[in-house]
Amino acid sequence: MVCMKNKFKISTLILVIIFLSMVVRLFFLHPTFSDESFYFNVAKNIAEGKTPYKDFFFSHPPIQVYLIALLFKIFGASFFVGKILTLLTSSLSVLMIYLILKELYDEKTAFVAAIIFLVTPVFLSFSLIGYGMWEAMLFVLLSTYLIVRNKPLISSLVFLVAVFTTYLAIIYLPFLIALIFLRKQKIRSFFIPFLIAFFSSALILMMIFGNDYFNQTIFYHLTSKFGGQVTRSAQYFSMGPFFAFLAMISIFVAYMKKDKILLLFALVLLIADAIILLNFKLYFYHYFLISLPFCIMATGRSLIVSRDSIIRISILVIIFLSIVFNLQT
Repeated sequence: MVCMKNKFKISTLILVIIFLSMVVRLFFLHPTFSDESFYFNVAKNIAEGKTPYKDFFFSHPPIQVYLIALLFKIFGASFFVGKILTLLTSSLSVLMIYLILKELYDEKTAFVAAIIFLVTPVFLSFSLIGYGMWEAMLFVLLSTYLIVRNKPLISSLVFLVAVFTTYLAIIYLPFLIALIFLRKQKIRSFFIPFLIAFFSSALILMMIFGNDYFNQTIFYHLTSKFGGQVTRSAQYFSMGPFFAFLAMISIFVAYMKKDKILLLFALVLLIADAIILLNFKLYFYHYFLISLPFCIMATGRSLIVSRDSIIRISILVIIFLSIVFNLQT
């Protein structure tokens, strides 16, 4: 009975903390000099009856801007309304971290990881900017949670939504398949429905928007982001290395504890970030956002399960330094 009361208290506490975080960040909503201005203008045009890919150029899948357009249609077009979607999805992503780890491990691990994620400079800096990555992150995390709950079919459809929110989500397909394998589920129960739904959705979008959909999204990104002269933003190197170190510490802990899922979570950031760093000729930090929660989940578990004080102190020092070195951001 006491154990159940403690679990209820932890679950209630994390919900309160997430809610308070949302309320506080409401007071910091403001227009940002970034890609979000473009996305909001696209959503405004859609809300006014125009069609992307036909009436104007748009290089991304449609889900994010249509969600914003729906909000604009209901509440009117404004920066505040547009940012509500990002505020909500970033907050729900914290909750998904908690739910995934609670299912995989325990309440204590889940709580610690959720709190770490909330105080990372990445979350504090970017969780109010409408890049579309937070929406995609939420769907990838929800897909992960459904695999943990042994629902690979539904997970595949949710992951499809992530892909048509941002094509970068496809990088995480091998990770989800590996998680299914480690959970001893049937890979075909996820992979085959995903393939069928993906190509069917692509065909439907081509029928709705015409060939311009392919030219402005798939072909445009293949020609603009790969090959040619390298022009890379230094933004990644102010934050990314801290999480790379956390991932490497978690890999060591996973090896010592023989925890394959912990190892998988720690590897996600290193592999996904390497793919982007080595192949993209242009990138910004928000390209790397989706891999962050997996690194933090691995970090939270490592902090709880490790009995080595040096490892624990190292994790806390790295988190602290990541905040100190990015205070200006």
